[in-house]
Amino acid sequence: MFFPLGSSDLMATRFLNFYVRSGGGSLLTDDLQADLTSDLAIEGINFWLDIYNNCSPKDSVNYAVLDQATLYYQGKTAFDFNSGFQIGGVETNSPDLVDQIDCAPLPKIKESDPDYGAETSNIPMVIWQNSEHPEICKEFMKKLYEQETYIKFLEATPVGMLPSISGISDTEEYQANETVQKFSNAVEVISDAMERGTAIGFEHGPSVQAGLLTSQGIIEGMFQDIITNGTDVETAAKEAEAMLNEIFSTVQ
Repeated sequence: MFFPLGSSDLMATRFLNFYVRSGGGSLLTDDLQADLTSDLAIEGINFWLDIYNNCSPKDSVNYAVLDQATLYYQGKTAFDFNSGFQIGGVETNSPDLVDQIDCAPLPKIKESDPDYGAETSNIPMVIWQNSEHPEICKEFMKKLYEQETYIKFLEATPVGMLPSISGISDTEEYQANETVQKFSNAVEVISDAMERGTAIGFEHGPSVQAGLLTSQGIIEGMFQDIITNGTDVETAAKEAEAMLNEIFSTVQ
């Protein structure tokens, strides 16, 4: 594997969150302040710097999620933090590798540590308050969740998209999909992780701070500062933490 930390994406934040969550911590405190200077966070920063220095191509300092996935599709890396969408990517780009891939639970700091879910994301559907035809929007959304329509939707990217409503995974039509059958272990592993996880920072409940944590590129900038400028880890972490908390203060 390698460590992508391009400023146009949230990969560095995501990878650091995986480490901190695996240790039972969070990148936010209970009162929704950034927490990049805890012993666990500093340990995680150093862990990923070690991966960058010893396992990563040097230009991965600018890599985003697509760069990360492409190396996996090409068989140049054997491991990737991603979702079931990787199956379709491998089928399209390197079909000869599709029989050699599967999913596994997230790594742990210690083998004896409990399983955990570090990140679960979703895309909500909303009806705008000023929508001209809210009743049509509601009916359209209902249509999407009718069983026949919904299963066809899932089959557009099987295993990449998994049921979000109960009962669908038990239907014969859903279970008959060849990709779902072939990657049944991946379905089980991902579904379990989804149940355990939250969006990054949402382990404290939904908040604006959690959204800002992942959208400002500050953690990515912290890693780049350490790597390119030689800034001390604890100094860079303290500065990044202060920058995030200053941004957080504007929404409180």
